[in-house]
Amino acid sequence: MLSPEFADFAALGRFSIRKIEDGVKVADDPGGEIRFYIREREPDVFVLSRAERSEDERVIMWSPDPADLERYLTMVVGGSARQWLDRRRLGLPVEVQQIADRFTIEQLEPGVVALRTRQGALLPSRFPRSGVAAPIIRFAQIAALDLAAMREAYLDPEGKPLSHIWTQPLGGTGIQGHQL
Repeated sequence: MLSPEFADFAALGRFSIRKIEDGVKVADDPGGEIRFYIREREPDVFVLSRAERSEDERVIMWSPDPADLERYLTMVVGGSARQWLDRRRLGLPVEVQQIADRFTIEQLEPGVVALRTRQGALLPSRFPRSGVAAPIIRFAQIAALDLAAMREAYLDPEGKPLSHIWTQPLGGTGIQGHQL
């Protein structure tokens, strides 16, 4: 479900990957206070959820393509890896107004949204509609990125080869750039 390359990358961010009865758990290590779960909800539909400390799981997204879930987790683990490697933090947009120019958010049914390209193609990943749009907004920035290039960028001190996607740095330090 997750690639061996992701497993190696996750270890750099101090995340462990464990097979569980009904899927996979990706948790920060040690402690496991932040946990992500990937489960197959129905044939060929994979669900990514998150729980922190003692809270219940919340669905982040689902997709028929497990690479989309790995892409989202790469973004999460990448931030942690940069911290452990003592690199400046990088930020991605989290506001609806900051969505990458090439996408729009479309409501497919009550409580379900997806990304549509400006050319009209609907991406396969789905997101629950909630008061916070950040997961779909952040995913819009990375939806088309190559996983290997993402891992490389999170490990590179300057965020190369993808430094052009980073927005205002978090915490006042980091790489300044522009949206896709």
